[in-house]
Amino acid sequence: MPPKYRLYVARPTGWRSECPDIGSLMSVLAVQLYRQPELVWQWGNHRSNRVNEMRNQSVKVAREEGCTHWLTIDPDMAVDRYVQRDENRNPVGRFKPFFPTFWKFMLHRPGSILAAPYCGSYPDRPIHVFGKRSDTGKIGRFQHNAVEDLRGWTEAERAGCGLMMADMSVFDAIDEAGLGPPYFEDVYRDEYQIDSVCSSDANFCDKANKAGRKVYVNWDCWCGHWQNSVVDPPGLEGAAADEYVEGA
Repeated sequence: MPPKYRLYVARPTGWRSECPDIGSLMSVLAVQLYRQPELVWQWGNHRSNRVNEMRNQSVKVAREEGCTHWLTIDPDMAVDRYVQRDENRNPVGRFKPFFPTFWKFMLHRPGSILAAPYCGSYPDRPIHVFGKRSDTGKIGRFQHNAVEDLRGWTEAERAGCGLMMADMSVFDAIDEAGLGPPYFEDVYRDEYQIDSVCSSDANFCDKANKAGRKVYVNWDCWCGHWQNSVVDPPGLEGAAADEYVEGA
């Protein structure tokens, strides 16, 4: 039986500059992809100094290649940084490897957008995940003290696109709603594009929500975020997993 799904793995590498974690991640990811008999996949390197251009280009190529799913990994993501493994390289503990976790959930939630949480720069380290407040109904950023006990998958209003997977039907739904393409574009209040309303990441999630699609975030798949140094999530400062856990 031929594979049912085709995944496009987008690497928006800019000027061929990626953090040290990406090379080892790609080796591990290749093995994980080979273990999915229902899936074929292909890489795509996108080079530009404009992140929105690279993301839109990756969607265009994925669509032209007949892909069913799209995965983008930004060059500054420290993916699976907090996953501990035993001496046999099997994951142990709370944190989960992103790809098998994402793919299993995607098969049970077709038509979705899945994202990993991560933080912005020091000193505030804002979490790039937004939810709707239960008291006001307004969209607000998740705060550090609110995420410490979160586990597994939760629905979100917006999430950063640093590590994101989407069913390609999401882009079709955005088209049908008259909201794209482009899918990734910053939003401004003024014609000079100085006063920002939201980033292209948030705007993409807003478009998907308006088109009837949902965004989910997994709090066991935190990513580090390379800035001038790696930006760790709250409570995980300096907690990168050791090579293996003795006796696990």
